[in-house]
Amino acid sequence: MRFVITIVLLCVLYLVLRHFLRSFIRKLSDNAATQAARAQGTATASLPEENMVQCAHCGVYLPASEAIMQNGQPWCSQEHAKLGMK
Repeated sequence: MRFVITIVLLCVLYLVLRHFLRSFIRKLSDNAATQAARAQGTATASLPEENMVQCAHCGVYLPASEAIMQNGQPWCSQEHAKLGMK
């Protein structure tokens, strides 16, 4: 009986230690990624906002910089620009 209790306690101790080590490693890697982004000057919070436009054929929203503009209408692809409005 004493042997079983010892095994159970060792398993619980193993699980607790594994949890804390994983969270510690995750925290270190998150800090390293944040520091690397700051060093490059590209924090995700500082990305400029971009207008979204709707494809005149299928209605999908996409960034204005990725849209194909023809005759004043935004299109998501050349194929939809050829097909025209729905």
